[in-house]
Amino acid sequence: MYSIWGYRPVTGGDGEELINDLFDPDLDPSSDYRVNPLMSVKNEHNPLYTYNFTANSYVQYRIFDNLILRMTGGYNKIHQRREVFFNSQSRGGHKYSTNKVNAYLTNIERTNFLNENTLTYNVKLKKGHNLKLLGGFTVQDAYYFGSEVRSILIPNESLGIAGMDEGQITQVPISSTSNGLLSYLGRVDYNYNSRYLLTASFRADGSSKFPKDNRWAYFPSASVAWGFGEEPFVKKIRQISNGKFRIGIGATGNNRISDFAALTALQITTDSGYNEGNSAGQGVVPTSLGNSKLKWETTVQTNVGVDLGLFKNRISLTADYYYKETKDLLLNATLAPSMGFLSAYKNIGKVSNSGLEFTIDTKNIETKNFQWTSSFNISFNRNK
Repeated sequence: MYSIWGYRPVTGGDGEELINDLFDPDLDPSSDYRVNPLMSVKNEHNPLYTYNFTANSYVQYRIFDNLILRMTGGYNKIHQRREVFFNSQSRGGHKYSTNKVNAYLTNIERTNFLNENTLTYNVKLKKGHNLKLLGGFTVQDAYYFGSEVRSILIPNESLGIAGMDEGQITQVPISSTSNGLLSYLGRVDYNYNSRYLLTASFRADGSSKFPKDNRWAYFPSASVAWGFGEEPFVKKIRQISNGKFRIGIGATGNNRISDFAALTALQITTDSGYNEGNSAGQGVVPTSLGNSKLKWETTVQTNVGVDLGLFKNRISLTADYYYKETKDLLLNATLAPSMGFLSAYKNIGKVSNSGLEFTIDTKNIETKNFQWTSSFNISFNRNK
């Protein structure tokens, strides 16, 4: 941007144009960084190629009349290649720059796999009694691989990116990482004539991101509802169209940290060398601090609500109270300088949110040719 604003396309003299010059001849290019932005962008090669493959499929088999097996699978693979080349007429490769004609090539590959397997059993126990059972497990896997090659002082710029091997290779960074998640789950749904409803579920999640002792966490949840609008004594009240009272509580987990945050990383760096006698050697140093006690972040939420429909549902009311608490927050916390590291992942702190939510929907006028509806909502939230 500084070149776009700062470079002058003309000198003010008769016929003296600078539109085809990379530098202004009245400036010192070794200390002034302004270049002709149009010429520079014409001499830069910077495309990004992305190849994306996605596949999803499922198989469903009815073992018995009331027992269904469902297996799903999803696969996604993304490959990206970026080519960057600066020739001698560009801002990054002119003769006054440190690297002269230079280039770099980056390749990134990401794959994600998900497999879900569930068994569902539906049964009618007695008149009006319905029961649904579900159990299963899921498997997730993610993989990343990245590589890069940088070359400077390329002698034959006419070859473009293909001439990188003739220059001086300065960096070849390569990195790879992966993580996996295995989950077992179960759920029970029961209802009686749509009046009394009960749901209970349980999850067990194991993540490769945590240490072995804290890899697994367990998250139960339950909810009950009373459809009082279906009760005979309520049906006698013509003004009430439907009504439901509900209450629920449940826990969920969070594992969104880097793949190896629990481990201390060791690396050979440019400044980790040492001398033994007159011979230079390379040393391995810790570059990040692990935490062997790292564990899942957990959120527990409680909700109490009521739904009410009046006058053939021309007026609908919804009211909710909720309390949500998150503990063992996963934080890349700042460390004391005496530790020798700037930060490390820790389970620290607690956050709570509580509040009320109200919604009113009305159908004011409803005819064949004209409709008028209104909606009002208000919420109150307290964060700590």
